[in-house]
Parts: sequence; structure tokens; C-alpha cells
Amino acid sequence: MRKHASLFLILIPIAFAAVAPPSYSQATTAFAQLNGTVRDASGGFVAKASIALREVDTNREYTAVSNETGFYVVPNLPPGRYELSIEYKGFAKYTQTGIVLSVGQAATIDVTLKIASGGEKVVVTMETPVIEPTRTEVSQVIATQQIESLPISGRLFTDFALLSPGVATGRTSLQSTFTDPATTRISFGPSAT
Repeated sequence: MRKHASLFLILIPIAFAAVAPPSYSQATTAFAQLNGTVRDASGGFVAKASIALREVDTNREYTAVSNETGFYVVPNLPPGRYELSIEYKGFAKYTQTGIVLSVGQAATIDVTLKIASGGEKVVVTMETPVIEPTRTEVSQVIATQQIESLPISGRLFTDFALLSPGVATGRTSLQSTFTDPATTRISFGPSAT
């Protein structure tokens, strides 16, 4: 009987672990991702193009290869400044500088390769921000330098939200679930009147 009881005590945690819902790490939001499609001048997909993404500040290089539809993904990138290079035999080397990726960003850069003519190299300097066509959110990354230079008394995290455009603050009284009779209210985006 004692043997059955110990077996029962061992099997209970195993059974709970088997039916427990999986938990997913949220650590991936600390990274960025770069993806896009590589095409030729006629609009056809360029499969197996070599993609190299170099972090400018550390000189670390991340690589990928485009698939049969020309799509490439470079995941798990630390936020920072990057230079993108794409090469494929018979085409001019494509280089784009000035790419800035921030926390949680999934940037898309589509590239069109041109036919090579005697060691030709195409260099693009980034002047417009990278777009994220799959997201409709409004977000802003607040740099460490901005946070350190703020004269914030009390160091309330909600004060940092006020650095973003479209954020307003107000006071509420007694209609809050908080114990403080006068609670600060923060609203994001345009306010409806």
C-alpha cells in the first residue's frame, strides 16, 4: 500500500505538468527583427541571396539566406544601428546604411537587385524610417540619455509615458479603484470631448 501511495505522489505532479498550459517567454520583446523580399529588376524573386546585417557599433554580423520566394528574416537582433548588404551572383552588391532598429520592432526592407556590370556596387543611405506594415500601434522608444537627464521627483514610471506624443494627464477623484482619493490618469492618443 505504501508503494502505491508513493507512486501516486510522484504521478500527481507529472499529471499536472502534462495538462498545464505552456508558458511563453516574453524576452523576445527586447529584440528587433529585420525581414523583407529580394527581387530582381523585372520583379522576379531572387532565391538564395546572401543577406548580411552588420551592427555598426559592435561590428557583429548576422546572416541569412532568402528562400524560394525571395523572403528573408534576420531575427533576435539587439536594438542599434545596422548596415544591410545583399549579394547574389550576376547582380550588383546592394548595401544600405543608416538602419536603426529599436526594441520590439519588426522592420521590413524590400530590396531590388540590379544586374552587375563590371564590379558595380549599389549603396543606399537610409533617410526615411523603416516601416512596419504588420503593426498599427503607436509606440516610442525613450533613450537612456533622455531618462537620465529628466528632473523627475519620486521616479514614477508613469512620468516616462508623458515623454511620448499624444499622452495627456489628468486627475480623478473617488471614482478610482485605487486607495488614493486623487489618482493621476494618463490617456494615450487623442482625447474625445
